[in-house]
Amino acid sequence: MKTKLTVTNRSEWPSPAIKVLAEWIVKEAGIAWDYSILVRSCRSQTWGGRGGRRSQRIWFDRRYRADWPLHHKDHRFGWSHVQEYRTRMEVLVMLIAHEAYHATGGHPERFKSGDRINRASMEYRCNKFADETIVKLRVEWPALRCRIYKAMRLDRQKQATVRQRKADARGPERKLQLAQQNLTKWESKAKRVQTALRKYRRKVKYYEGRMAAKS
Repeated sequence: MKTKLTVTNRSEWPSPAIKVLAEWIVKEAGIAWDYSILVRSCRSQTWGGRGGRRSQRIWFDRRYRADWPLHHKDHRFGWSHVQEYRTRMEVLVMLIAHEAYHATGGHPERFKSGDRINRASMEYRCNKFADETIVKLRVEWPALRCRIYKAMRLDRQKQATVRQRKADARGPERKLQLAQQNLTKWESKAKRVQTALRKYRRKVKYYEGRMAAKS
């Protein structure tokens, strides 16, 4: 059964780029079932995400301001190591990868002991996968960049086609075509009306004659 990845982009990041990166990350994470990703912007200088077995949502502003490379430490855990991100895209990839791993190797069920979940170990594994994904991103970026550029070209062509169709629908050629279609339709109706008028005129004349003869 073929799996389906649904990407909903409500941010200023280009959708084709997010789709290519998301497909690559989901495959790296080992997700082999239907999965959905929601990407949103946020107004504050922060980022975050939530991930589960079948979906994730992240928020990150494309215009996030920082001194690059950015050195970041997971503030939730004192033992957390320092992570380095060279670009905003690397932060975006980190977020998607971290939440995607919660669906596989970083799922809470894997870290459950009795009624408790070892969240520190779980988040450590997700951070580790995100770090490994960033390393692979830097190695595979030339190929990924080509895929992103191709996807963006196709998206521009699609949008141009949609705009042209809308323009054609508003242009004189399309309006002439619609007018001709309406004219043909109403001429056909007019013929039926004229036929009906002749029929009922004959009937009216006939019955008027009968009434006159009777009187």
